[in-house]
Amino acid sequence: MRILRYAGLIVVLTLMAVMPAGAASAGKEKDLGSFGAWRTYTYDEGGQTVCYMVTTKTLKSTALKKRVAPYLMVTHRPVEASTDVVSYGSGVLLDSKHGVNVRIGKASFDLFSVRDTAWARDALTDHKLVAALRDATSAQVLSIPAQHSVTGINDQFDLTGALSAYRAINKACGLPDIEPKKSVIKKTLVKKGGVQKLTVKKPAVKKPAGKPKNHGTQKKGVDGHAVRE
Repeated sequence: MRILRYAGLIVVLTLMAVMPAGAASAGKEKDLGSFGAWRTYTYDEGGQTVCYMVTTKTLKSTALKKRVAPYLMVTHRPVEASTDVVSYGSGVLLDSKHGVNVRIGKASFDLFSVRDTAWARDALTDHKLVAALRDATSAQVLSIPAQHSVTGINDQFDLTGALSAYRAINKACGLPDIEPKKSVIKKTLVKKGGVQKLTVKKPAVKKPAGKPKNHGTQKKGVDGHAVRE
């Protein structure tokens, strides 16, 4: 069911890659803007609004013969109560017997593949994956091509601007906005920095006013104690 649901979106993305500049905007596609490495779009599909963000920018990618540029995408279909659906397009046929692994920082997520595209198996994994990628700078995707004579595929995507792109598609699809974690961290650092920058002032030394009173001279007695004269 999930495969059929997102087949249309894959077709749209493929057509956009070969269309001349500006052709997408002439149809139902609406460009929401660029955010770092991401592009954001919305379009109408059978009367329902679909919003998605996609990046094809890689920091590292396995070069294969006749391979199309890989992509990483997040899609919302609010009418179907479907949000945060992650898909990976490998640009080459994959071996469905082997899973696709996405690594973001210390987190690892397993996807299943059909032909050249991979998805998460459940919504919970999608939500966790999106939460990880929108606050990260890069993601590594490992997969096995159907052509076994070729080594495994290792794609490293640039995730710069993911949070801003995610907020844009949320707004376009009427979904709740999320507060950037960076602003919270910044406030905390500023607060801590203020404490750390506090300087300790030395107490002022008061100077005696006027001449000291004469309390007489002292000398030591035979037993060592002071004797006032």
